[in-house]
Amino acid sequence: MQQVFQEMDGVLKRNRETRRRDIGIRTYRVVPLKATTGVIQWVMGTTPVAGYLEKKHASQNPNDWAWQVCQNKIKDAQQDRFETRLKVFQNVCGNFKPVLRFFFLETFKHPDAWFSRQIHFSRTVAAASMIGHIVGLGDRHGHNILLDTATGEVVHIDLGIAFEQVLTWHSRN
Repeated sequence: MQQVFQEMDGVLKRNRETRRRDIGIRTYRVVPLKATTGVIQWVMGTTPVAGYLEKKHASQNPNDWAWQVCQNKIKDAQQDRFETRLKVFQNVCGNFKPVLRFFFLETFKHPDAWFSRQIHFSRTVAAASMIGHIVGLGDRHGHNILLDTATGEVVHIDLGIAFEQVLTWHSRN
């Protein structure tokens, strides 16, 4: 999948409009050694989205529901009528306020840095979302998405589900 991401990033960099807007996707190196093993580059200077959000919710909004409570309420309502699911969702949103904005406020204190890093974030989210949708990338959650603390970009890791199936490597022996 990293090879696919690298190729797609190359396509975006070769296009004049996406290059002008600095739209791309963050990649890292993967070196396959065997059919089932390899070496993956450590993505330095990043933090998992979920790890940041869990800590920030606890400190910023201590009276909010825990994310697990929110997840359970939504899961329990999956089979209910649309109107009921909507009310549950709205109730969860009222008891679990967003905190991602604090990442940018705390990490990028100068207004120019704050603004440019939010732009980097938005563009890498957009590119990764488009490419992920095209290739059927699954298993996306806050533990599989990293935030770069220097650039604000997102980096997708654990790319084991793509093309709407679990990717497995088979030996040709």
